[in-house]
Amino acid sequence: MLDGVLFETIIGPKLGLDALPSWLFNELRTASSVRLLMADPGIPNILARIGGTAADVVDAILYRGLAYDFYRAIEAVKIALSTDDDATLEFAPLGLHMHIRRAAFESMIRPELDLVAGRIMHALDEAAVATGDVDRVLLTGGSAYIPAFRRDLAATFGTDRLEQRDAFTAVVHGLGVRAQQLWAPTKVSA
Repeated sequence: MLDGVLFETIIGPKLGLDALPSWLFNELRTASSVRLLMADPGIPNILARIGGTAADVVDAILYRGLAYDFYRAIEAVKIALSTDDDATLEFAPLGLHMHIRRAAFESMIRPELDLVAGRIMHALDEAAVATGDVDRVLLTGGSAYIPAFRRDLAATFGTDRLEQRDAFTAVVHGLGVRAQQLWAPTKVSA
């Protein structure tokens, strides 16, 4: 999701892709939607009708083997901005060289962070749970490393209640706990 914000706000426009029809530009935001474009037999004809540099760039991403490395490069910049104040996106096959500051990235993703904060508060309200009643907030996944997201959570719950967990093991642990609840032998009292 947040990789898509980087694409939409600065990377796509830098490559001239904002000249594309909006539906196509939006489909290029993430690697997962690009897979659907690659499988669509009508896209080469659409690109031929559009023509120009933007269509050439899309053709290179979709059909010349650049998609995987291109979206990995975007993800790498997002990851770097979780620890560094700035990062450089280098993708030589498309002539892309961009310097991105964490402050700018955090401004770009602020609407998404505000949506997440709103959903958290909605869930707490629905459950009739006050933020002070939450013992721990388990942070999993890459977005949990983004400083702005952590600051938002700390402001809501307090830094002392934030606990970083590996995404894979946290899910496996949760499944194990749930399986034990469902299928653990029950003791029969006499």
